[in-house]
Amino acid sequence: MRFLDPSQASTDLPAGSEIELPIWAARVLSKQKRAFISIKMPKFYGEGYREVLKADPTVVDLNKMGPQYYQSALQMCTLPSAEMEKISDSLPDILQKRVIAMADSYSLHRDVKSTDEVSNQMGNMLKFHHMDPLELQIFNDSKAASEDLDDWLKV
Repeated sequence: MRFLDPSQASTDLPAGSEIELPIWAARVLSKQKRAFISIKMPKFYGEGYREVLKADPTVVDLNKMGPQYYQSALQMCTLPSAEMEKISDSLPDILQKRVIAMADSYSLHRDVKSTDEVSNQMGNMLKFHHMDPLELQIFNDSKAASEDLDDWLKV
């Protein structure tokens, strides 16, 4: 198992070692009948981060937490972990509050090119560079749909 942890002198990984694995490998190695590993969730999905996100999800930089915060969490929901239910329960609320912040900021300033411009004017709106790719897609699609609706209503 030296290929999993190159710092090990032995070819066998000692019991109790902590290493990072891709989600697909953790899923295979943690199956109930032959659990070779126990799962420890990344810190960004821990209780402390969930409490901050629960209090005010618009101030958190999800992009910094991981390149695909929501997608990674959904993949991890397939892992056997006591924390996964808490994580999966918090995701819809986090996304909903962040999307509402995006909608509020855009509706207040319809001529903006990005939420960065709004955050400069409003102070605490969700910043463009703090968004997860899913949120960016929602923002861009919503902005385009709103513009299309405005164009259609003017005709």
